Amino acid sequence: MAAPVAQTGSGNVVTNSVASASSISATKPANVADGDLFVAAVYFRNAAGTVTPPSGWALFGTLNTANETFGMYYKAIPTAASEAATSYSFSTTGGASRNLIILFRVTGALLSSPQDAVGSFALFTGTSSIIDPAVTAVDSSALLLAFNISNITSASQPVFTAPAGMSEVGQIAITNSTPASSSIQVAQQALSSSGSTGTRTFTMSPAAANSGGFMVTIAPPVHGSASLSATSSLTASGAVGALGSVSLAGAGSLAATNNANFTGSAAMTAAGTLSADTTTALSVLLADTTWGPSVTHHLEGGSWVP
Repeated sequence: MAAPVAQTGSGNVVTNSVASASSISATKPANVADGDLFVAAVYFRNAAGTVTPPSGWALFGTLNTANETFGMYYKAIPTAASEAATSYSFSTTGGASRNLIILFRVTGALLSSPQDAVGSFALFTGTSSIIDPAVTAVDSSALLLAFNISNITSASQPVFTAPAGMSEVGQIAITNSTPASSSIQVAQQALSSSGSTGTRTFTMSPAAANSGGFMVTIAPPVHGSASLSATSSLTASGAVGALGSVSLAGAGSLAATNNANFTGSAAMTAAGTLSADTTTALSVLLADTTWGPSVTHHLEGGSWVP
């Protein structure tokens, strides 16, 4: 199964910056579609602050409140038509001198429980690079996201460069009247195995006075073994995807192009003789390789008979 993807470019990523305010907002991505997962990387230049997200948004892991306040939030969008909000506002206690947000679409994620794993925070002082701690991915097809921030007491805004294997989702910076500057970046990588991701090193130019970051993994839709409904049930020993094939225990296999349920409208084709340990009654009509509801057949001696 393919990993989720953070969509990039116009209509998929929205950024915003605000100086000396207690909230920051981002508009809804124009390309919103059914099944999206919205992710917002939110940053406030204050210490020990709290963040109040919009209704329906949840936090990945925990919120960093050392030196500055930052974290990543998410919201599932099952259907685009039902998402009435046109913008999303995040607020913080006490105000902040520099505020930044990157809001973007992720496709192919598990909407019911998108958080696969969350790593710990990295906090550095006076460096030209930051090393994000490893995450222990649960799913072998998860999406790795890295969120990094930096600050400097000048108008020279640090620019992040992602390491090899990762690509940028978005980056934005702000300079206030002091002058002082802050920058944030989100980068992504599709994983192909579970377990430790290893660390990721991001560089900044010019070097930041202080910086921080962390990584999370986002889960793909559930896959693995599943039970399929017929007149009586059959148990699938292989992976079941929304538009994929279904492998059944036994000598043959069944494949569904659209529907992994015998009670649906998808045609099921058998690749060979089916066998089972016990007799299973099915309401089917044997015509070439297409099964449809009509006459009851059952399994005898490794063959389907009326």
